[in-house]
Parts: sequence; structure tokens; C-alpha cells
Amino acid sequence: MNAYIKLGWVLPIIMEQLKGLDKDKLDNRRKKGQLEEGVLWKKAGDNRIYYHFENWDNFVENGQ
Repeated sequence: MNAYIKLGWVLPIIMEQLKGLDKDKLDNRRKKGQLEEGVLWKKAGDNRIYYHFENWDNFVENGQ
């Protein structure tokens, strides 16, 4: 059996630790409008920014 745990929406530190994506670079791309809100990132009720772990792979592979 091939088990896979989906992480979904995660804090930038997780993207940095598991995907090697620097938080500052993610923030810059988000602020420039290069990342689609609601698909790749969202601002939660606690005013923290979250990134979608699995959707990032699709973005890298397909540019979407």
C-alpha cells in the first residue's frame, strides 16, 4: 500500500522546511500577484498567510 498524507494549507515555515521555498521569496511573489489567492495562498482568520502544499506541485509542473 502506498500511503500519502495530504498536508493542505500550511504555514510558510513548512514550505521552507519541506520544499526549500524561502518565506521571503514566497511573500514577494504573493505581493507581486504572481501567486493565485485561494489556490496557492490564503489569509486565514488569524491574519496568518498559508500556502497550499499540494497545489504548489501543480503550479510548478504546469504553471497553474
